[in-house]
Amino acid sequence: MSQVAAVYAKSFYLVLESISNGALESAVTEAQKNLDYFQKLLVENKKLQKALVSPATTAEERKGILNAIGKKTGFSMLVIRLLTLLAQKNRLNFVPAIAIELEKIKIKKENGVFGEVVSSDPLSDQETKDLVAAFEKKLKRPLSFRVSVDPELLAGLKVTIDGVTYDGSLKGKLEQLGEKFLAQSNLIH
Repeated sequence: MSQVAAVYAKSFYLVLESISNGALESAVTEAQKNLDYFQKLLVENKKLQKALVSPATTAEERKGILNAIGKKTGFSMLVIRLLTLLAQKNRLNFVPAIAIELEKIKIKKENGVFGEVVSSDPLSDQETKDLVAAFEKKLKRPLSFRVSVDPELLAGLKVTIDGVTYDGSLKGKLEQLGEKFLAQSNLIH
């Protein structure tokens, strides 16, 4: 799935780049916000979701629905066109992955790295900024995080950057203790 999302994101990024007139970063950020908000709308409104994915809804009806959403929310016409294309191809489920891939492209252009933070509880904007600053200092490169919440971590958070995971969660610590205990009990027997 992420390869398909990466292709859509790269194509969309190139279009944004060609028409942004020096404001590429803000255009990409705005597009990401639009895509994130659209995904939120889909999750929260099952009728909308059903209307956009139902085979009974024609392509023209989908386009009308998406244009109405765009007018009401202030989405850019490019985002509406992307969403319309995704709806026509039955690929609206790629929206979250496309937003992530756009962020990866943007940060890579800045010679930075992309990371993911999974927290047991929602992080405030300040906590996220502090985390970014700490890792940027450690890595000596720009960094962007995608933040999500997973209550199963119990407490703390997990940070993954370039395939390396820093696990500061209570669940991770308990698993490490369990592994140590098993290893020591195997030595005894």
